[in-house]
Amino acid sequence: MSSGDYRVMSVLTEHMGFPPITLIDEVINAVNEIMQKALVGLSDYLQRQRNNQLKALKGEDELLNEKEKEFENQNKLFSLHEIEAGLVLFDTLCHSNLDKNFDKFELYTLRNILTIPHDLVDGGWIRLKHHEHLDMLDQTRLGSREEDIQLKNLVGKINLELHLRKILQAQLAKAKTIVKSLSQYKRCVEGLLSAHANTKLTPDMVEKLRDNLDPMNENVYYLLTQVNEVVKQVLALNNKVMGSSGAPDPTEVRFRSTPRDVYIEDKTHMLLEKIGILQARKNARQLDKYH
Repeated sequence: MSSGDYRVMSVLTEHMGFPPITLIDEVINAVNEIMQKALVGLSDYLQRQRNNQLKALKGEDELLNEKEKEFENQNKLFSLHEIEAGLVLFDTLCHSNLDKNFDKFELYTLRNILTIPHDLVDGGWIRLKHHEHLDMLDQTRLGSREEDIQLKNLVGKINLELHLRKILQAQLAKAKTIVKSLSQYKRCVEGLLSAHANTKLTPDMVEKLRDNLDPMNENVYYLLTQVNEVVKQVLALNNKVMGSSGAPDPTEVRFRSTPRDVYIEDKTHMLLEKIGILQARKNARQLDKYH
């Protein structure tokens, strides 16, 4: 951000009482919330339609649970697997289009709506009411001072930190989604393992758990790939920010932690321990030592 942009943003922020980017973020968050509600409503609608089909097909037939696959193959019953897969694809498509168009919306709004021409601000033609009787500083003299250079450097560092924070928040959201998927997958596996050991699961519920896990190899590979991708992106980001050469060692990567970062890290470790991922990794390492 140039010094002119910084002065324009300062005037707008002081006038409105909040940074212009905050208004854009509120719009984006509101639309994302509406989209999530729409996706949940679509999922509920498809589930209700499938349940209605089941009721219509059931009638007096008590063996319907064993014939669900047959009815799905005959297109008489919506496939549960296809519903879930379709919703995932539709969700991905919606988020992709929203992100692409919101980037354009943000750029256009900041450049053409929530802005003031630089010459009007620099020339003192537009100023806040409590700045009316202040003399404007000579911009040529101000730009040559060491303090002005330091200020520009600080502004650049702040913008870099904000951009870094935005990227890390996106990676954190992706990591939380992966942890949620792993937790659900773990519950399904545990349900299947206990299906024949004093469990209250009905055969129909066990079959649904198998459907959620199928295909197992592809699902596990996909989740592992996503975890590796998040790790690689964070390491690459750290490599750029810290200015180190070569691929960094994951065990030596250190970001400057804030109190909020420490809090989030502690919560993450507690969550991973709760779902058993950390314990499983520790057991695997112990087995490797024995071998």
